[in-house]
Amino acid sequence: MDQEEMNKLQNDKSIDPEQLDVEVVKQAETFFYWSEKAVEARAEKDRQEMKVDLLRSRLDGEARAKPEDFGLMKTTEAAISAAIACHEEMQAEQDKLIGAKEKVNLMDKIVITMEQKKRMLELLVTLHGQNYFAGPSTPRNIGAEWKKHQKKIEENVKEKQVKKVRTRKTKKNGENK
Repeated sequence: MDQEEMNKLQNDKSIDPEQLDVEVVKQAETFFYWSEKAVEARAEKDRQEMKVDLLRSRLDGEARAKPEDFGLMKTTEAAISAAIACHEEMQAEQDKLIGAKEKVNLMDKIVITMEQKKRMLELLVTLHGQNYFAGPSTPRNIGAEWKKHQKKIEENVKEKQVKKVRTRKTKKNGENK
C-alpha cells in the first residue's frame, strides 16, 4: 500500500466519538471501499497464480524439448520439476505471487477491522443512548482523550516509517545489523 492509502486506512479505522452520527453514516461507504480493495487484491492474486501455472507449463515443455538448456542429464519428473523451480523466471513470478498473497491477507484484515469498527460504533451509540456519557460527576472529555490517542498513533506510524527508511538505507549500503 502506498502512503496515501495508509493515511486513508488510518483515518477510516478511527472513530470520532464527538461525531457518532457522521461516523455511522459513512461506515457503509468505508466498508464497501475496503471490501472492494480486498476483491481487487484477490483477483490480482488469482491472475498471478495463473501466470505461474502458465509459466510452469511452458518451462515444462521447454525442459522436455531441450533438457540440456536446463542442465538436465535425465528428463525424469523430479529433475524437470526441480529445474523449473530453480529457473529465475519462475522464481520472479513466484515472488510476485507471494506479494499478491500478502496483499490479500492484509486486505482481509482491513475488512475485519472495518467490521470491528461497525461493532464499536454500535456499542458507542448504545452507550450514548443509555446516557453513559452524562452524569452528576464531571464526565471525561472523550474528545480530548481521543485526540491524545490519535496523536500517539500518528507518532508510532511516523516512528515505524523512519525505521523502515533506515533499514532500507542500511540494506542498500550493504551493511548488516
